[in-house]
Amino acid sequence: MGSAPGSHCAMATYLHAELLPVLLTAALAAQVPSTRMPLHDAVRTGNLAEVTRLLDDGAAIDAATLPQTRSQRDGGLTALMLAASLGEATLVRLLVDRGAALDLAQGNGWTALDHAFASSHDAVVAQLAKAGASITSHTFEIAARQPARLQVLFAVGADANAVNERGETALHQVAVLSEPKTLEILLAHGASWHAAGTADHRDTPLARAASWRLLPALRIAQARGALADPRLAANDRVRVLVAVLLDDEAALVQAIAAGAEVEWEDLGGATPLQAAAELGRAELVPLLVTAGAALAPRPGGRPPAVHR
Repeated sequence: MGSAPGSHCAMATYLHAELLPVLLTAALAAQVPSTRMPLHDAVRTGNLAEVTRLLDDGAAIDAATLPQTRSQRDGGLTALMLAASLGEATLVRLLVDRGAALDLAQGNGWTALDHAFASSHDAVVAQLAKAGASITSHTFEIAARQPARLQVLFAVGADANAVNERGETALHQVAVLSEPKTLEILLAHGASWHAAGTADHRDTPLARAASWRLLPALRIAQARGALADPRLAANDRVRVLVAVLLDDEAALVQAIAAGAEVEWEDLGGATPLQAAAELGRAELVPLLVTAGAALAPRPGGRPPAVHR
């Protein structure tokens, strides 16, 4: 007996609706590994015996968690990072002795030592540093708003000019430059205003502070002699913007006389002339224009200075 007209179509639609989710789930399960990580579970519960057993059985010691969102910044947590964040010194020692990578970093740049430091487990910080873990500018950035904690890092031999994967030092970070007390401590330990990031040899902390218009930081740099430092060339273009921001006519005249460029743009796309106009530095405008600063806007740049 034949089926009623349209029954095959209806059945196909039903099967499609019922089976598609099942098929998709099976396909995804085949491609995405399980997020459950026994080694991490054992570390999380502080189970030394289970961690030891899992490692003896061949568990991947540096296996990292998958990101929980589309951003990679929340994934990449290793067992060592987890143990460090929990302050589990015994587990940290075991993992380090078994060869856990000390300087693996998450998407946000944090290492196991950074996790220990952020969680105020200073004994673990010292333990990891003694084992050879690096202290980078990420670590200093964590302490930006806790200047007293910087002493923990210097006590274990931290270098104030340590760099991250982009060649940036602590003074390249806006969080650090925005905290005068932190800034003073780093400078007292030898932090340089003139260390250049790897991406651009002119991308120095002084240039960053000028681009972000961090006047308190620039005043500290001026008071500490950063503008008279021989590592800053007399015609370095950052001198022009710094002079404008600090409203220092004499410094601007000196920079222009030395041949400093007056048309370069800061990180926000503003020229020194536009900055002078925005800040009301009326006496500096004629000096910049005479030195060649253009009144017309650059393509894709900020509006003309007169608009400011």
